[in-house]
Amino acid sequence: MLEIIPVHIRNPPIIQFISYISGFSDRYSPSYTSEQPFGRTNPFYVWKGNTRSISMTIDIPSSSVSKALDNLNNLSWLLASLYPTYKDSVNATSVAASPLHRVRYGNIICSSTSDGQGLLCVIDGATVTHQEESGFIHVNPRNMGSSFANTAARVLTAAKFENHVGENKHFLVPKVMKLSLNLSVVQDHPLGWDFYTGEFRGGRSAPSFPYDFGLVREEVKQGPDQDSGGGA
Repeated sequence: MLEIIPVHIRNPPIIQFISYISGFSDRYSPSYTSEQPFGRTNPFYVWKGNTRSISMTIDIPSSSVSKALDNLNNLSWLLASLYPTYKDSVNATSVAASPLHRVRYGNIICSSTSDGQGLLCVIDGATVTHQEESGFIHVNPRNMGSSFANTAARVLTAAKFENHVGENKHFLVPKVMKLSLNLSVVQDHPLGWDFYTGEFRGGRSAPSFPYDFGLVREEVKQGPDQDSGGGA
């Protein structure tokens, strides 16, 4: 399940998609400055920084009217959350917070902090492709609020949408929607290695970067016949 929380929105929704990954890449781009001393064959390289970006594509299936409306609602929340929050509804320059999200897909996309929350990132690309060859689900609520309501009307009423969706409105929801996301990661914990101990600087806050597994150094235990050091 893909879970996305837009943290720049007050009382943010939890956007969830039961989906299947059809494409995934996790790219690390370390950058260096080079120094070329006179007479040296190769330059020295000094580390400047490291950016991480994730590209993923998921297929979101809808097998019923209820699931189709749920997916369409979550997709609307996601796309709307790509816009910032404003302090002034009239002044377009009064941006209070830029869009920032926490994204989680199992341990493949997650923050390896101790509370296991989603990975903090900027969604700098989102593409929706409707798979028309898979067909559509036709949603047409009728007799809303009565005992004769059809399935779509009952689903919308149960979700408190009866005041927002008119009687006999028509929806088309693809049975399969393909969603592609580009994520630029904002690290929320220390990274790198301690010069003196050789331990990862994530330490207690992020002991298993980046996939919530690993970075455990096996302790070397000495047996009774092993010399602890020194000469004979």
